Amino acid sequence: ARVGEAELTQSEFAERANAEFDGGATSARLDGETARGVVSQFITLELVRADLIDNGETVPDVPPASDELTTPDRDEAEFDALAQAWVQAQPQFDDTRVRANYDQQPSDSKIACTQHILVETDADARDVLTRLELGEQFGDIAAEVSVDTQSGQAGGALGCLTITDFRTQLIPEFVEAAESLTPGVVTPPTKSEFGYHVIRLSPFDELSDQDRLVARLVALSTWIDVTTDPRFGTWSF
Repeated sequence: ARVGEAELTQSEFAERANAEFDGGATSARLDGETARGVVSQFITLELVRADLIDNGETVPDVPPASDELTTPDRDEAEFDALAQAWVQAQPQFDDTRVRANYDQQPSDSKIACTQHILVETDADARDVLTRLELGEQFGDIAAEVSVDTQSGQAGGALGCLTITDFRTQLIPEFVEAAESLTPGVVTPPTKSEFGYHVIRLSPFDELSDQDRLVARLVALSTWIDVTTDPRFGTWSF
């Protein structure tokens, strides 16, 4: 895998993956989840490092691997140190480019932070739209009337998903309706096996600090060249 000029070689991958898989013993075969985790950690680490450097932030020093500190332990320590520095520096970062990326449709921004109000009938959904047109807040209506009470208590929020996870984890009717949105816009009533959804992409200013971090990381992956050896597969958020 390669992120900009940083490269994870096949031998380095094997060393890290074998250590993760069975505590350091050499293994000829690895489960896919372990392999994906190793590559994803490397890519995320290098995206965060590049972001810190681009924003003039100090990149923490981590001791090199030694007899006392194995390479996997050193890699884990570096990942933790850079992630902590990145989170702490976040309030000083300029979000202009991240916001511009996020404000596109999910197929272009590569992220979907959705809310929904689920009701039983088309008429109920149209009542929701009328209330929104009259100025009521989406989250308040969700808490009051959504039959999905779990998300309703969170203002209808379903969280932020990368475009890959969004398309595979949510029902097709929901995905098709939401992918044509831009943040702040709501869908007409969308029917599924669960009822009728009114769907909204959360505006950037309404995202939690954690969701903004996710949006920034996804945006970084579109700005910095990320590749993986096609013999082993492809990587995407």
